[in-house]
Amino acid sequence: MTVEGVMPDEVLRSIADMIELPEDSRFIKIDNAWVYPNSLRISEKYIEDEMGHGIDLVINKDDRSLIRLNFPDQLLLQERIKQKYGLNLRHGSSEEQQKAFKAKEAEWYRDSVLRKYYVYTGELERRGENVMRITGVKMGRAKVPYEARKIIIDRDSGKEIQPMLVSMKEIEQLQFISAEDLAKRVPEKVGLFESFEVIPRTRDITGKGNNYWSFTAFNDENYSAIMCRARYLRKSSGLEFGSGDPIHRLDTITMALWTDENPKK
Repeated sequence: MTVEGVMPDEVLRSIADMIELPEDSRFIKIDNAWVYPNSLRISEKYIEDEMGHGIDLVINKDDRSLIRLNFPDQLLLQERIKQKYGLNLRHGSSEEQQKAFKAKEAEWYRDSVLRKYYVYTGELERRGENVMRITGVKMGRAKVPYEARKIIIDRDSGKEIQPMLVSMKEIEQLQFISAEDLAKRVPEKVGLFESFEVIPRTRDITGKGNNYWSFTAFNDENYSAIMCRARYLRKSSGLEFGSGDPIHRLDTITMALWTDENPKK
């Protein structure tokens, strides 16, 4: 995937310098994983400062949560945080988000994160391929075709002609690091559903249940990232899932903190 739309590394490093470190004692155990009750936040002492780099544009100053970070931004920031603090963070999967939403002990996470924001689940589909569980990104280079014009003088007429030539050029690209092929595809229709295994699929959309699949969209490079948030109705509540452009920036998306390592040890 092209690097356009991804934050420069210097900005991500600046954000990593300013985050509020999570308190080990507040992590909540969900099966074999741990989730923090708040989203990733900027430390209070930086909020009123002149932060530069446009960092103030990715902070909700009401609760200091980081917002508008797209999927690769968050993956790269997780790596910067690991390098600086040793925190091995990841995205909570669709199944883990569902379990956290239902768990009584995760009420704070449900109310302060899922109820207010979308969160990525770390699951990505490339159109026509299986959904992959993504653990990181790396920079690479790839050759891609491009069109170019070359002026040629026609010998017979003396006129200039500009034939379209297809050539190859090398560009910098983001390469997603996948941990697992989930052997499933995102739903092809919207609607209510109750349960699912691994990720919601088309066959799960029955028109009944407390969960809802609300959209499926791919970007120009045919990628789509799964996200979810809490969905509250008058008589029921559940999760709203969707899958969209992984580099699109939303004021309604934040970065949840999940880890496989017991922070309380």
